[in-house]
This record gives sequence, structure tokens and C-alpha cells, in this order.
Amino acid sequence: MNRSQSEYCNVGTKTYLTNHPAKKFVFDFMRVLIIDNLCLTPASKQTPLIDLLLEASPERSTRTQQKEFQTHILDSVMDHLLAADVLLGEDASLPITSGGSYQVLVNNVFYFTQRVVDKLWQGMFNKESKLLVDFIIQLIAQSKRRSQGLSLDAVYHCLNRTILYQFSRPHKTVPQQVALLDSLRVLTVNRNLILGPGNHD
Repeated sequence: MNRSQSEYCNVGTKTYLTNHPAKKFVFDFMRVLIIDNLCLTPASKQTPLIDLLLEASPERSTRTQQKEFQTHILDSVMDHLLAADVLLGEDASLPITSGGSYQVLVNNVFYFTQRVVDKLWQGMFNKESKLLVDFIIQLIAQSKRRSQGLSLDAVYHCLNRTILYQFSRPHKTVPQQVALLDSLRVLTVNRNLILGPGNHD
């Protein structure tokens, strides 16, 4: 094992990142940066903050380390957004910062969702795809409660890509077949939302 691997790979644990006590605070800080940035209009031709953080990996890092790093960031932001009912506007526990707007918030949340789906397809989001389906369904439900005139094409596209990902996976083993059945169950339970007139994709 070379020096870079010995620094980051923790033998006997499930993590391939450092176990330094400051790790939690660093991840929390990055989550706060992303959340605070959601209400702000990105500058012209500026790379979105979420993309800068996702790709902020040392050159010596392994793909496994990058996957764990990116998954941790995306998963923590997803949890925070759902806990805050982010798309409920004034009823959300996530206040819109000064200089921001609800429409900008919606656009940025939908862009974040798109990036999570991208990472799922790239094999860099190491969580079950059904968690992402549930996340997107809850975002759509919040959006419909907040505003009937809001365009949901972008987030429906994310939902369709995630469902396509689920159905395109191998289904040869029993666990894979069980996962497929669970995906079909979710599709059936939410058929009015997924297959309804709002999904134009």
C-alpha cells in the first residue's frame, strides 16, 4: 500500500476516507455552503458551487474514495433539503437568503437533483436508486403544494432518468429481482404522479 492509500484507506472500517476528527465538520461546512448557495443566481459562465465541490478531489485519490466523498456530500444535502421542506416557499424551514428568490431556489434545487442523477449513472452515487426516486417524488409533491404554475419538466426528467436507470440494471440474481419488484411497486403506488399529465418527458 502506497503512502496516499495508507493515509486515506482505513483498514477494518467501511470508509476509504480519513477518520480525522475534523472530517465531520468539513462535510458539514460544505453542506452549509451548498444550501446557502441555492437561493443565489449563479454568475454568468461561473461553474456552479455543487460541481466545484464534487470534483474537488486530490489527484492521488482513488475512484472508491471519490465515490464515497461525492456520495456523502450529495446524500447529506438531500437529507437536509427534505427535512427543510425546501420547495414549500414561505412554509419551508429553509429561509430564502437576502438577494435570492423562490424561482432561483427551485432552479438550483432541480439542477442539484440533475447532478445527483448524473452521478448515479456515472456510478459515483453509492446509494440505492430508490432513495433518489423517493427524494424526487417528494420534491414534486412539495412543488405542487406550493405553486400550480411551476414548471416541473426538469425534475420530471430527473425522475424518468432514475427510473430508466433502475430498469436498465441486470436482473439475474434474486436480490436484483427483488430490487426490480420494489421499483415496480413504487411505480405503481405513485402512478398518478409518475404517469400523470404533468410528466411530459
